[in-house]
Amino acid sequence: MTNRNMGNIVNAVYGDPGLEEYRNNPLIATLPRIMELEDIRVKLERLPAFHEEEKTLPSSVRLHAIARLLTDFFQPLSIHVELESKISLLMRVGYKGRNPDTGDYFEHLQNGYERLVKGDLKSFTFQSASSTAHSLAFIGCSGCGKSTALRIILETYPQAVFHADYNITQIPYLKLDCPHDGTLKSLCFDFFQAVDKILGTDYTNRYGNKRLNINILLGRMAQVANLHAIGVLVIDELQHLKIAKAGGIEKMLNFFVTLVNIIGVSVVMVGTPWARRFFEKDLRSARRAAGFGSLLWDRMPNDRQWRSFVKRLWQYQWLRESPLSSGDVSDELYDLSQGVIDIVVKLFALAQHRAIMTGVEKITPPLLRQVYEDELIPVHPMLDALRSGKPELILKYGDLRMPDVTAKILTISQDINTFAAPKKWKPKVSNDTASQLVAVLCAMGLEHDVAVPLADEVLADEPDLPMHTLVHLATSRMMDAQKHKKPPARKYIQERDWAKLPPDDLRYIYTDRHQSTMYEASEKAGILLDLKKEFARSA
Repeated sequence: MTNRNMGNIVNAVYGDPGLEEYRNNPLIATLPRIMELEDIRVKLERLPAFHEEEKTLPSSVRLHAIARLLTDFFQPLSIHVELESKISLLMRVGYKGRNPDTGDYFEHLQNGYERLVKGDLKSFTFQSASSTAHSLAFIGCSGCGKSTALRIILETYPQAVFHADYNITQIPYLKLDCPHDGTLKSLCFDFFQAVDKILGTDYTNRYGNKRLNINILLGRMAQVANLHAIGVLVIDELQHLKIAKAGGIEKMLNFFVTLVNIIGVSVVMVGTPWARRFFEKDLRSARRAAGFGSLLWDRMPNDRQWRSFVKRLWQYQWLRESPLSSGDVSDELYDLSQGVIDIVVKLFALAQHRAIMTGVEKITPPLLRQVYEDELIPVHPMLDALRSGKPELILKYGDLRMPDVTAKILTISQDINTFAAPKKWKPKVSNDTASQLVAVLCAMGLEHDVAVPLADEVLADEPDLPMHTLVHLATSRMMDAQKHKKPPARKYIQERDWAKLPPDDLRYIYTDRHQSTMYEASEKAGILLDLKKEFARSA
């Protein structure tokens, strides 16, 4: 039985879920309201306690304060917005087919009992009990913050809700880590233990007999998932699953597909790039394992969102000297961390630790590099592989980065503050103004797919300016953006190869050793301006 006196079980309170298809469904109506985009950043953001006067504390005390960064700093990025939206949708859509008010929930329970009796996951009593659940594959490199992001997003939901009118104890989400021995049987045991920890039940002893075969365990697991109306089952660290021990890739995929298509529980599968091998055996496997699509999360690129992230992180310094601006160290931090969030936060904390211990009391690029060389030795080979860009090296560390061909990070060109709280643009201009601005920008040589978002951005901020001012503002913003781009690397050519350059190249001209000076060589080549002749001609 469920122990309803446990602190993590709350009584159901019903609200308006916002959509007609969600109304009159207590499993959905008791969930928190669907978050607006501008609310997500505020809801997910985690910032450490910080007070300016703490900078005057003794060094030993400040060292402890720095440790807050490792546990209390979480800056939402655009991909977190995407992930939160998908989990919110998966949970609610999955509950549509298990509504206690329409009897769907009880039909699923009866079907589950039939499966337990017959030992067949495909058995049913009520054929009308259909599933509305979906699955999602979430793949990302180690250290990019997958598990932390999932934990913070899931914590916006109650862990368990008791519905007195229906005698149902609902579990909106359940998160499991794939066991290290990589077997489905161990995953079932972990499932029972996780439910027991939340509800105070005894399913592990009642259902988790290790002598039972996997089909019976899966049937019992499915029935518990139905009984407690699990909304989303999150299976993390999927790369630990051993295909051979699990009984083959087909059996593993059949297990997840059964949970989704027959039991009606939405499943989120989370892993590093190594886990992709489970889904790439054929197209059919990929479709079944990621019915609701997939999120592919690589390290952060060195772009505007990266600079915004570093700027926010840079505010949390317990050093006594005035810090440099975040822009002075942004590129150095990226080169050292290669955009892996976990590494950059730890590097930043370790650099503060070093600055206090040495009495420098200030973070500089040389200090960051020294800390990297001394403190992060274990990850040097992996980061060197990323830094090289060579696929044969990167493939050795598949848990750190996905292959470029499939790793398209889901970012937005704006930083998270702009994305989560967009400016309200009440159109004061006609579409003609926008079209005219785009036409002018294209006439100036911009590509159409660059001119359109640039025009949208300018008009969103300044819709009432005259056209000539709008054009000036757009070109100014474009020039500012260009300033942040690194110039292309110059190719160094050895002096012995100068004779192979084009004849009009100064280095080629200099190779003519018949002249003693560069001036004489240039004069012979006819590239010098004869000022006497020019003055005579103008006179």
